[in-house]
Amino acid sequence: QGVDFGDFEYGELFYEVGPFDADCITDYVLIINDNEFPACALETEIGSLCCQIDSCEMNIPIAEVHSCNEGTFLIDFELNVENPGSEGFLVAINNELLGPFEYGQTFYTIGPFEADCQNGFNMVAFDKEFSYCSSEYLFEPVCCGCAIGEIETNTGICNGDSTFFLNLNFSVQSPLSNEFDLFLNGSPYGTYDYENLPINLTNIPDQGELAHELQICDSEDPQCCNTVQIYSPCVCGMANISYNISACQNDSFYISLDFIPGANGSDGFTVGGNGNVYGTYDYEALPIELGPFHADNSTPYEFIFIDLIDPLCFEFIDIGQISCEEINNCNISNVNAIAGNCSADNSFYAYISFDVANPGSDGFTIQGNGTNYGNFSYGENIYPVGPLSGDCNTIYEFVIIDLASPICQDFTAFENPICCNTDCEIWDISVDPLECTGEGTYALVLDFNVQGNTNEFFDVFS
Repeated sequence: QGVDFGDFEYGELFYEVGPFDADCITDYVLIINDNEFPACALETEIGSLCCQIDSCEMNIPIAEVHSCNEGTFLIDFELNVENPGSEGFLVAINNELLGPFEYGQTFYTIGPFEADCQNGFNMVAFDKEFSYCSSEYLFEPVCCGCAIGEIETNTGICNGDSTFFLNLNFSVQSPLSNEFDLFLNGSPYGTYDYENLPINLTNIPDQGELAHELQICDSEDPQCCNTVQIYSPCVCGMANISYNISACQNDSFYISLDFIPGANGSDGFTVGGNGNVYGTYDYEALPIELGPFHADNSTPYEFIFIDLIDPLCFEFIDIGQISCEEINNCNISNVNAIAGNCSADNSFYAYISFDVANPGSDGFTIQGNGTNYGNFSYGENIYPVGPLSGDCNTIYEFVIIDLASPICQDFTAFENPICCNTDCEIWDISVDPLECTGEGTYALVLDFNVQGNTNEFFDVFS
């Protein structure tokens, strides 16, 4: 961890070094070097140290989005915690760090946040003193305009005339009309009233295809739409074939295969490929696992599925060549760093989060600006780094490096220096009036420069 504990004489049974920060996170490594012969060295891994007898635990049982207000929304959430620290907790959301908040409230309200109707987001609450003590809550995209919610469909039996029954339901937010238009495979199918949902459609044509695209749009807002795939109960087939390849062991892998069956035979199906027959399975057994296969980076693997009753009802998928190096390849991505509030000594902490796939078993290190911030174990939502100097000059960078595979790395950096040692100053205030918004009221544009601010918010008085 970059700390020199001094020189010692040989001959003692025990040597005492420290103190260490028992934060339950930092994985400590102790290196002993002979002063005369530096190559004569011993390295031992101590791991993380935790002095808290009762470990802090946290979870967010409920989080709800408020109704929209001019394109923005608030979030209410409850927080359960056991054995917390004494400094409260922080919340990271949408690249913002909020708080600290005091424990003990029935619920907390944060925001406002902008709604974009497209991107889901996650909220992470974590104890300010014990950052390993955290909880994450995932949100679906929030839309403050017209929005068609998730479409629920249920297909019935085939009518015998190449048509089938369909039950349809969905939710809608802020529609511009009382009606919606239904499109089947890109062609208009009908117009219906929202108030009649759920609706039953009795004669959906299968058109000889298993999969069909169903689109719903508000009758007055062609941008307010949602789409779902439905599957005909009249046609034999295999739709949406997917696969998942396991990690390699001894240059071999297993593969899990899945698909959505249509009106297929009751005897099941056969799986083959590359001149082999891998077996016969019931449709209810999906997904199925096959293997092991040799990952030789040369065989173009393919799999074909054939209905046992109707051999003309078949489908296939080409997987291609498989390489263990690619399968087991570690990947670190989406590194994010949020600056915490400045402390009295003009320092701050950065809070790091990232995504990782196929990581090594030795954990990772965080480096940046010529400093190694220590080794860490995977599995936490947030990793604090610091304290760092808010010197108004350094643009801090953070590189996440897998210890087992150093080429597995990614980085991020603050766009601007963090300024803690300058008194807060606001200057060059400009106000440009816009149009009237009501009797005796009008809109305006406010702009100014600021430095030395200790958070992301400001108050306006008139």
